Amino acid sequence: NVGLALTAGGGPLYTATFDHVSLTTPPANSLPTVSLSSPQTGLANTAPASVTLNATAADADGAVRQVAFYQDGVLSATDGVAPYGITLNNVGEGVHVYTAWVTDNQGATVASAPLTIQVVP
Repeated sequence: NVGLALTAGGGPLYTATFDHVSLTTPPANSLPTVSLSSPQTGLANTAPASVTLNATAADADGAVRQVAFYQDGVLSATDGVAPYGITLNNVGEGVHVYTAWVTDNQGATVASAPLTIQVVP
């Protein structure tokens, strides 16, 4: 049994007893998933390059809020609408590492595996 006692403005004390009370804990948030589906890792482009990044993202127990795209650890852009993707223009020569981070409707974030491409002169 669970008891409850109330007073209002110094007035009389009210009490009640409840039977069959149960408390439930909401289920834990499942982490979203994300993967970079393009470009192909190891792809070689000529500078100044245009690089199109596409990601597949999902959330089993909610919704994807956004996918954030990073080049060499620096945020390049975000996309909040599927299909998730961006195009980066004037990418300079060198080896570049790309990742995508997904955020779900409960604030959980997960990173994709990194994808590396080379831009040659």
